Amino acid sequence: MRLFKTSKLLTEEKERTRAQMRAERLDTSSLYTWMDNSIMSLGASFDNWRFKDAPASEVASCIEAIAVVWSEIEKRKNERHV
Repeated sequence: MRLFKTSKLLTEEKERTRAQMRAERLDTSSLYTWMDNSIMSLGASFDNWRFKDAPASEVASCIEAIAVVWSEIEKRKNERHV
């Protein structure tokens, strides 16, 4: 039996990553800069993984950053057009 009920808002808050929360707080021009840097970092980390035996986690981190930033940019674009 549950003694306390977890609200949906609290559950969603826990599921958001630090990167998502950071992206939500940044202004749009900073998001574009973050996206540019993440794309460049992805290329470098992919090359390092492929040719220099660097860890795959670096590539995965870049991909995650790109996904988070892109999601926030899309969200803002959609909110402007509503």
